[in-house]
Amino acid sequence: MFVPVLPVGARAVGRQGSSNSQDIHRLEADPDYSAEWIALRDNALDPALPETECRYLHEAFARLLRGAKRGQLSSLGNDPEVRALSSSPCVYELRPPERRSALRRPTRAVRLYCAEPRPVANLILTLHLASKPGTMRDVDGEQQASIREAEERANRWEWNRVRPRPPG
Repeated sequence: MFVPVLPVGARAVGRQGSSNSQDIHRLEADPDYSAEWIALRDNALDPALPETECRYLHEAFARLLRGAKRGQLSSLGNDPEVRALSSSPCVYELRPPERRSALRRPTRAVRLYCAEPRPVANLILTLHLASKPGTMRDVDGEQQASIREAEERANRWEWNRVRPRPPG
């Protein structure tokens, strides 16, 4: 079972307010997340997301990941960049700022689910990139399904890290 750093998301926000531009953490991507990252870049993650939104989100998540590697993200305020999830003991989400205009409110939101394994210092796992309803209620439970998927990927990472290797 995956053992997280506590509080969840502590590495991503540990040096909040610091101006130091040195990376102190490294990222490790789940293989399925890597395919999702490419799908976002190529406007194929969710057919309901316009191409301009995908371009914006790809760049916004790249900025958030740079901030996470430096420990400089915010978990405070009404629109935090990092949010611990009440439904998960180990996964948190990165949340890009929403672009809103008087003409359009986003119908879909995209979240990047991450975890920080306690046994491995300075590591942040990027686990799952998924969309969810943006302004309407999530009646189909898409976000909870995404959180469960991220938890399964964290557990798979842990299992692959600790399982005995065959001799030879």
